[in-house]
Amino acid sequence: MTERQYHPVANLFPLLSGEEFESLRDDIAEHGLRDPICLHTDGSIIDGRNRYRACLAAGVKPDFYTFDGTDAELLPYVLSLNLHRRHLNPTQLGFVGAEVEEYYAAEARKRLVTSTGGATPQPLSNLTKAGGDKPVHARANAAEAVGTSSGTIAYAKKLKQQAAPEIVEACIDGTLRAGDAVGILDLSHDEQRQCLEAVQQGQARTVTRAKEQAQPKAHVAHNSGNNEWYTPSVFVEAARACLGEIDLPPASSPIANETVRAKQIFTAEQDGLKQPWHGRVWLNPPYAQPLIAQFAEAVASKYETGEIEEAIVLVNNATETAWFRRMLRAATAVCFPAGRIKFVDPEGKPSGAPLQGQAILYMGERVDDFTEAHKALGSVLHVVTA
Repeated sequence: MTERQYHPVANLFPLLSGEEFESLRDDIAEHGLRDPICLHTDGSIIDGRNRYRACLAAGVKPDFYTFDGTDAELLPYVLSLNLHRRHLNPTQLGFVGAEVEEYYAAEARKRLVTSTGGATPQPLSNLTKAGGDKPVHARANAAEAVGTSSGTIAYAKKLKQQAAPEIVEACIDGTLRAGDAVGILDLSHDEQRQCLEAVQQGQARTVTRAKEQAQPKAHVAHNSGNNEWYTPSVFVEAARACLGEIDLPPASSPIANETVRAKQIFTAEQDGLKQPWHGRVWLNPPYAQPLIAQFAEAVASKYETGEIEEAIVLVNNATETAWFRRMLRAATAVCFPAGRIKFVDPEGKPSGAPLQGQAILYMGERVDDFTEAHKALGSVLHVVTA
């Protein structure tokens, strides 16, 4: 038997999977098909995809009937059948609404192309609903047809565009709510998957809670934790290869200087922000606010005024922050390491999981030396200022 195609309106609703589909298959295998499958006049299925699939899986010959309404009546008919039959939560309705919105828009564009003899379709705001003659918004019509809100549909569309496929699937199958899922869109797809896995394994109640547990303060602007973390030697050696020698780390400690081997250091007790700087500077500043912003201003202004000859600064790559942009204006090159740097504790043990990537900024005239010393660590970019 040749497998039948699905009409676009049939694809507006998610397919059953897992235990739900297996239960339907087993019921049809035992009791037969109770409700026949609805076909379009072209032979495609407009309602009953799950029953059709279950019949094929159970080896049961399906029964069919043909829809005898108009094209304008087709979508309302399919919606009424499925919304009545299936118990969808608000998130699932939002995803159905997103599909209905696209269906309205596509159908309206077809009519416009036909009526204009193939001319370029009008903007979406000028499209009309099937059977209508007034300009309407496809989303508002979809929300009305499905029985949800435009905001819920907007959430669904945002998730479809930005979320990991597993997150979208969990929303569609009803195990994840859109409002919760939107809260993790700032994470990478891998991190989103990890949050979902934490929920599935019972380690967190929601994906947003899983995010909080893994990254309680993921943004550097909120970083107020322990500043006693030290730079792995490979990055210090790259700085030394560029600078020749390191004269001063203005935010350091005796333990850190065992790796840096600078001629002079300023400790937290000495407060490097209150001291005069000189020579070639290596700076891995405290990442807590407001210290990081204060050190960023200090190193940039001291280089610009000639108080220091050169500087290499290792910080989080918070490119959207004012303090990072301040240093970038003074920099001549920057290296973005290929991976997140695991800083080490006072005992030399790496930190568990860095919250974000880092950047190494260079302020000086020997850009080629900086590039040669750091190119093996990541991507080196030369800064062009106006």
